[in-house]
Amino acid sequence: MKAIQAKFEAQLAREGIAAEITFYAADGFSLLVEDSEQYQAAKALLAKVHGITFDSEDFDPEIGSIAYYKF
Repeated sequence: MKAIQAKFEAQLAREGIAAEITFYAADGFSLLVEDSEQYQAAKALLAKVHGITFDSEDFDPEIGSIAYYKF
């Protein structure tokens, strides 16, 4: 899981997106991005990844936007 997490974060960084990926369950992970424009760009990129599905999202003014995904 750590390798997948690092791979996702590295790919997002190559696209200019500062993001944190966290696996919170055996079948899910979250995407945390502080900047709202970067958040939308990250969601657009992840929408293209086969095998994962957007589940829900949340916003915390102190840490940023969070999207939850299932795979």
